[in-house]
Amino acid sequence: MRVIMILISVMFLSIGFGYGQKIKFNKNKVLVDGVEFMDCKFGGDVIKTELTLFEPNSDVEVAFIRWDGRGTPKYSGDDYNIYQFPQADLVLETKSIRTWGDKVKWLLENKVIIDGKLNTEKAKAFVKRYDENITNRTIILE
Repeated sequence: MRVIMILISVMFLSIGFGYGQKIKFNKNKVLVDGVEFMDCKFGGDVIKTELTLFEPNSDVEVAFIRWDGRGTPKYSGDDYNIYQFPQADLVLETKSIRTWGDKVKWLLENKVIIDGKLNTEKAKAFVKRYDENITNRTIILE
């Protein structure tokens, strides 16, 4: 019985630490566990609201991520993120609010980006699974 409890405890601990890679940004580079992974560029007027990911040492765009605050700076309940994958002509909209590092990690966890390049099949499955289609289901009252 004790062995079973230890195995269950180890299983739950391993689930919590399943994807422990550290994502950092340094001088237009994405670093995964301190190693250059791909190129990037932040955009936005006052704050960083856009992130473009490029294949390593290239200008080939892999993904474009934009945070949309909906023009309501004091209310974050309507904020959402737009992920665009130009090579596959795919768009995903999600209310999931994450840090920029978490957004990149989410793509890596789902194998959308492998070795700094877009995995088109995984990107299609990712969009199908997580797209909340926010723009098309939003009603604007004037």
